[in-house]
Amino acid sequence: MQGKCDSLVYWTRDSTLQMFREPVVWSGTNQMTSDYIEMITENKENQKVEMKENAFIIAQEEDSAKFNQIKGRDMTGYIRNKDLYKIDVDGNGESIYYARDDNGIIGLNKAEGSNILIFLKERKVTRIVFITSPEGQLTPITEVLGEEKTLPGFIWLDEIRPKSSIDIFREKKMPSKNKNNR
Repeated sequence: MQGKCDSLVYWTRDSTLQMFREPVVWSGTNQMTSDYIEMITENKENQKVEMKENAFIIAQEEDSAKFNQIKGRDMTGYIRNKDLYKIDVDGNGESIYYARDDNGIIGLNKAEGSNILIFLKERKVTRIVFITSPEGQLTPITEVLGEEKTLPGFIWLDEIRPKSSIDIFREKKMPSKNKNNR
């Protein structure tokens, strides 16, 4: 797991890490951003990640040109055995993910609902439950247009991700937000 932010506070009393001002956290092929991120640990392992205001999770598919995305006002991610297994989206929930069958990707599913529960297994979405007023559409993969592949505010920050301990000491600027506001 790697992270980057302007300021952070670590509370030793309860092992809570608070990240402020453009925080971003990466875990495997997942990227999490919001205005404020708090990681709550227990027994030296992360148990919960709370993302407040403008929460956005991006998961890169095996094909690097495809990204599953979830966004909402606030999100809480639950971690078990070092893996994210459930995400609770609270307010203005939107998702884009690549639907698959046994033969591969069949389409792009875009859905909206005020509150969403997402269940994962082995870092893959297994089920999405829309709690209130869902609206969605599955577009066959052959009909997906370029602008349909990302949610508003999408920005992939892999170029600023620390890939080694040396990267921690190298300044990497955040990409311009003018292209894709977060």
